[in-house]
Amino acid sequence: VVVEPVNDTVSQEIFGSGVHQFSISFQEVGDIGNAADTETGRGEVAYGYRLSTYAIARNDIENAFNSGGPVPPDTLWDYGQIGLANRPRMPATGISWYEAALFVNWLNKSQGFQEAYDLENEALWQTSDAWSEGGKNQFRHKDAEYWLPSFDEYLKAAFYQPESGTYALYSTGSDDSPVPVASGSMPGTLVFGQNIASGVADVELAGAKSSYGVVGLTGNILEQLETIQGFENTDFYGRRLSTGGDYTNNKFALIRTNIFLGALDIR
Repeated sequence: VVVEPVNDTVSQEIFGSGVHQFSISFQEVGDIGNAADTETGRGEVAYGYRLSTYAIARNDIENAFNSGGPVPPDTLWDYGQIGLANRPRMPATGISWYEAALFVNWLNKSQGFQEAYDLENEALWQTSDAWSEGGKNQFRHKDAEYWLPSFDEYLKAAFYQPESGTYALYSTGSDDSPVPVASGSMPGTLVFGQNIASGVADVELAGAKSSYGVVGLTGNILEQLETIQGFENTDFYGRRLSTGGDYTNNKFALIRTNIFLGALDIR
């Protein structure tokens, strides 16, 4: 998923050019200054932001590439290896964290904004240029319009319940066990517990929405995050967190207090 500032009031952004234009819709995550989750100590966010409604899809990557974007479609994982067609709206799996960051930087650059990550120099931003809302974050430029979510931004969007000020166990907005499905959007469902040969669901059919209206934050595919292991963004080459479980996991990998946390090299 991709994040943008809440002060951008457009709920759908258009990228690309000509026949390769594509859109990304966003959901507002407000409730500024929410309390952290008492069990994990994470999830407090001191600013508003918008999270993309769905994961980035394969044809988003393809359309971006055909509009001058940096990530070739042949980088994506080929589902033909398990006997499935590569559907256009399948999530864009198989790309590295670095390639995801390249894509986000291109989203910024294509719209005339500051790139989020200093990938050219593979370096942290200077303190004067770094993001400072809610604490110093030298991975992210303060003027970027799009970026990858931090762990706190992710946790809040997935589990926080604005009406009660608490955190649900599941990203369905409930403490009740979700219903496993291979594909769908019904309340109370998530894409998990599936055989590997069934493949991922399309991004719009990756289970129930979170309380903020974001789909697929747990189950279906792992989410690549900006945050590194240890939660201190002070090492450009630090291993980035991935979270949320995928379509083959059981429900225990999707529970907030037991959420799967992997770590990826940047390439």
